[in-house]
Amino acid sequence: MIKTTSSLRDILGAASNTYSSEYLQSLDIVRGAELTPTVTPAEPGVVNIDTATDNTGSQQGNITNGGLTDDLTPTIGGHIDSAEGLAIRIFINTQYAGTAVVGANGDWSFTPGQPLEINHEYIFQTVIKDPGGDSLLISLPYTIYTVPTDYDVVIDRPVIDAATDNAGTIVGEVYFGGASDDTTPTFHGSADANAVVRIYDGATLLGSVQANGSGAWSFTPLTPLSGDGTHNITVRASLGNSGQEATSDTFEYILDTRGPGSLAITGAYDDVGSVTGNVPDGGVTDDKLLKLSGTAEADSIVTIHLSVNGGEYSANYMTIADSNGYWTLTMGSNPYPSTQGTMVFTATATDAVGNTSTSASYTVNLVGSNEDNPSVPDAPTIAVYYDDVGPVQGYSVSGGTTDDNTPTLNGLAAAGGVVKIYEGGMLLGSTLVENNGGWRFTPSALGNGSHVFTATVTDTVGHTSAQSGAFVINVYTADTTAPDAPVISNYYDDVGATQGYDGNGGTTDDTTPTLNGLAEANSVVRVYEGGTLLGSTIANSSGGWSFTPSTLGGGIHTFTATATDAAGNISAHSGDFAINVQASAPCVSGEFTETFNDAAAAAFCEGGVFHLEHFDISVNSSGTPCSTVRPGICNGAMVLSKDASVTLNMDHPLSWISFEVSHLVTKGEIIAAYLDENGKVLHQDVYGNVGGTTMSYVATGGEHIASVQLTAVAPMIQWWEDPSPKYIIVDNITGHYASDCSGDTFSAAAFSQMLTEDSHTIELTDGMQDKLQLTLNDILSEAHPNLFVGDGNQQLAITGDKGDVVELKVEDLSHNEWQDVGQVVTGGIQYEIYQHAASSVELLVQHGVELHQVA
Repeated sequence: MIKTTSSLRDILGAASNTYSSEYLQSLDIVRGAELTPTVTPAEPGVVNIDTATDNTGSQQGNITNGGLTDDLTPTIGGHIDSAEGLAIRIFINTQYAGTAVVGANGDWSFTPGQPLEINHEYIFQTVIKDPGGDSLLISLPYTIYTVPTDYDVVIDRPVIDAATDNAGTIVGEVYFGGASDDTTPTFHGSADANAVVRIYDGATLLGSVQANGSGAWSFTPLTPLSGDGTHNITVRASLGNSGQEATSDTFEYILDTRGPGSLAITGAYDDVGSVTGNVPDGGVTDDKLLKLSGTAEADSIVTIHLSVNGGEYSANYMTIADSNGYWTLTMGSNPYPSTQGTMVFTATATDAVGNTSTSASYTVNLVGSNEDNPSVPDAPTIAVYYDDVGPVQGYSVSGGTTDDNTPTLNGLAAAGGVVKIYEGGMLLGSTLVENNGGWRFTPSALGNGSHVFTATVTDTVGHTSAQSGAFVINVYTADTTAPDAPVISNYYDDVGATQGYDGNGGTTDDTTPTLNGLAEANSVVRVYEGGTLLGSTIANSSGGWSFTPSTLGGGIHTFTATATDAAGNISAHSGDFAINVQASAPCVSGEFTETFNDAAAAAFCEGGVFHLEHFDISVNSSGTPCSTVRPGICNGAMVLSKDASVTLNMDHPLSWISFEVSHLVTKGEIIAAYLDENGKVLHQDVYGNVGGTTMSYVATGGEHIASVQLTAVAPMIQWWEDPSPKYIIVDNITGHYASDCSGDTFSAAAFSQMLTEDSHTIELTDGMQDKLQLTLNDILSEAHPNLFVGDGNQQLAITGDKGDVVELKVEDLSHNEWQDVGQVVTGGIQYEIYQHAASSVELLVQHGVELHQVA
C-alpha cells in the first residue's frame, strides 16, 4: 500500500500567506526572527518542478506527476530564466531534502541523497526567495509513488487476432463473431514480448501461456469449451514482477456443434407418363428423374444419396437450402439402367461449420412406363423352382443349386393373365395363369452356370405389368471330364550355400525341397514318389501349387502328381520329375599339385573349357591365333601367349594356392586375380620379371579361393628381340583345400581369428559341424550397439553351417539367461535374436545354427 502525506502548502496553512518563525528557520532562508516574508505561489515556468526521471529498472525515463517509479533516488529538475547561481531549496513531504543551484542555462536538477521508501507517496516541492523582494516562491506539488522493482512497467493491451478451427471437415481461421464446431480451438494474438497471457472464457480462466520474444502467443484449451453459443474470450497480460496487467477487447467465438436441424425429404414430383404429381414415401412412379423437395437448416448444403435395389446402383446429388430453409432438386441423371426397382433417397445437410445431419429415408418404387397407372397389373412373382433330377429333388428358392437342367419355375400373377419368362433380355416362353393365380414354366435345357430369370404378366385387356424381381438358379450337371495332368515345374532349395530354384534332374543338399507346379484351378494335387503318396495340396485360383515333402534320404527321387477336380475326376499322372538329394557333400581336405605331366596336349581357343583333376580351365581369351600345340597345355605345363586370359575354377574352395611362372620377357607381365565363390576379387598380383618366380596367395578372414584368373599382358617382346611369339609358362600349381574334414570346437581364445574384417560377425562357415564355446564377457568384449537392429543394445552376430553349435556358459540353467526374442533378416541372412535377461546385449545366430545354454 502506498502511504500519502500533505503538501508543504497544506502544512503552512491554506489560509495563511506567511511562514511561521520556526519554518523560516528550517527553510534556512532568513537569519532574523523579525523577517516574515509572504508566501507566494510560483508562476508557471518560474519555480515549478518540470520533470522527474526514473533511472533504474526495465521502465526508465520520465515520471509523470502522480506517476509510479521503482527508482528510489529519482532525479527532479526544472528551468528558471535569468537565475544563474540561485539556490533552490528542495522539500520532500515538507521535509527539507537539499539544495540545487541554477546553472548558467537556467536548468537545475536534484537527486535525493537518501533512497526513498517503497510503496510511499512522495510530494516534491521547491522554495526560493524572490530576488526582487522578500517573498518566498514555492512550487506546485510534484507527486510520485514508489513501487517495487519493475512494478512501474507499462503493459500494452493484448490483442486476440483469431481462433484456428482444427476439428471437423471445415477448418481454418475463425475471426471475431465467427462460428466453429471446434470445442478446443487455438486462440492466437499479440502482447508485450515475453508477457504472461491469461485466457478467460467470460470469468472462467482457461489457462495461460507466455508470449514469445516478438510478442506472439497462441493457446489451445485443455478442457473443451462448454455449451453451444457465444463465448466471450478475453486475455489479460502481465510482465515481469509488475503488479499491473492489461486486458484485451472481448473476442466473440460462437460454438456450434449441433447438426443442422429440420432436415427432411418432403416430396418427390413425377412429371412423366399419364400419371403425374407428387409421389409419397413408399409410392410408385415411372419417372426415373424425380424432382425432390424438402427442408433443412437455412443456407446449409444438402446432399441427396440415391440407393437402388439395396445398393446395386447409387448416386449423389447436391443443392443448397435457401434462407428460409427450403430446397428442391431435379435429378439430372440416374445410374440405374432398368425401369423397375426400389429407389431409396436420404438427405445429408452440412452447415457452415461442417456439422452434419441425416434425414429419414424416402422410398419410391420405380416401374415401367405408365405402369404406375392403377389399371396396370402388379408384377408377377417367381416363388420357387422344382428339381426332379438326381438324388436330391424338390422345391428350392432363388439362389439354389441344382443338377436339373430343366427346372420348373413356379409363381403367382393376376388370374387369367399371360406370364412371359425372360433370361436377361431373351424371352424363353410364356404360360397361362390359372384361376387361383398360380403359374409354372419349364425352360429348355440350360447350360451349366448361373441363370437369372424375370417375368411379366399381361392381363386380359392388354395391360402389361412391370418385370418381377430377379430369380437365380445355379445349374451344375454331372462333370465326368478329368482335368489335364498337372505339371511339376521346378523345386526350391533353401538349405546350404547354394539356394534357389532348380529344374528336373537338379542336385540339392536340401532334404525337404519344395516342389512347384501348375494344375487345374482349385483342384487337389496329390504328389507321389513311385507308387507312394507323399501328400497333397490345393492349387490356387490361378492353378499354381507348392508341396514340401517330408525329409528325403540321399539319392535320386522321382516324383509325379495328379489333380482331382471338384467333381472328383482324377487326372493322369504328370511327367517324372527327378531330384538328386545329396544331404552332405563329400569332404575334401589336404592339398594337391597339378604338374600337367599327365594332361593331354591341347590348344587354348576362346570359350574352351578343359577339365583337370582338381580344377577346370576356362579360356577367356586365347591371345595369338590358337594352334594345335601352343598356347595351351603341352610339354608338362600350361602355356600362355600374349593377351591370353584363362580362369582356373577349383573343384573345392582353397585356403591358399601357389604356382610357378617362367619365361617372362622384359616388360612382359602376368596378372593373377584371386576370386571367392561369389566372384569377388580377394587379391590381385602383377609379376613382371624375366626370371622364374613363384606366385602365391593365402586367403584370410574366413574367405576362400574359388577361382584364379591369369592374364598375360602385352608387350611380351621388344622391337630388337626375336619377333617370333613369346610365351609365359605356368607349372606346378599347388592348392590347399579350405576344409580339414573334421568338426572343430572353438573357445574364446580363437575369437579374434574368427571375427570378420568389420569385427561384427563370428564366421563358422567351413562345411563342417563346428562348436563354439562363449561366455557373456566374451560377447561383451566384441559387441557394438545397433549393428543389426536399432534398439540401442550391444550386438554380435554368428554365421555358420546348419548343425553348427554355439554353447553359451550361464550361471544357472533354470533361469534361462538368454531368451529368444524374435528374428531379423539383415545382409540377406536370417538370424534368431537371443537377448541376455540381465544386460543390454544381444547375440544374433544364423538360422540353422543351434544355440545351447550350458552350466
